[in-house]
Amino acid sequence: MLGKSILKNYYKIYIRGVEIYSSFYIKKHKRKEKNTMKETNQEFTSKNTSINTTKLPAIYSKLNLEKLKGKTIFDYGAGKPQTVNIIREFLEPYDIDYIPYDIYNLSDADNCYAFERRYEADIYVCSNVLNVIKEDDIIQDIINEFCVFVLHYKSTAYNKPFLFKIYEGDKTKKGRKTKKDCWQRNQHTKDYIDMWDWRFMYPLIYKGFITNLQGKELLK
Repeated sequence: MLGKSILKNYYKIYIRGVEIYSSFYIKKHKRKEKNTMKETNQEFTSKNTSINTTKLPAIYSKLNLEKLKGKTIFDYGAGKPQTVNIIREFLEPYDIDYIPYDIYNLSDADNCYAFERRYEADIYVCSNVLNVIKEDDIIQDIINEFCVFVLHYKSTAYNKPFLFKIYEGDKTKKGRKTKKDCWQRNQHTKDYIDMWDWRFMYPLIYKGFITNLQGKELLK
């Protein structure tokens, strides 16, 4: 009994420490946020890799939408307007509020609206975005943004799920230009894990996604 009591108190101290440290982390990265959630200095915008305009992105067919009824999804790098419309129509029967964000493919008005609502989502998804960015530091900025999203409210900080889907290309780990203004990293999904700040987000790979325990529960 004494051992359990000590462990329980230790756990409370640990969680409090994480909350204090994460609050500093959030403040630090929120100061940078205005500069990161806009067009970045990517050598390749890779906006033309978003060619899927006629069918539903695979990430949505893998979600258990029954568990997301009435919830809000924030889609970072959602794609072209045609793709966004397909996703909206697919989610509509489940009364899911869909917030798409894409600095290269959606209008300024759409992105400003998404930016204003960026903390309201119940789940954050990012499909085939990281793998078309050449610069490691820009990928880390995106991951840091997700960290701020997930940790934004202390009361629910550890319950917000996220999902990253990576296209692995030819899996050679040798990045290359695939066509005009397009880049493919060709890395394995597990290669991106090293870019996470493990003090705040604890990523795992499950069914081909980089996610957390909460996100794992939402996959079929």
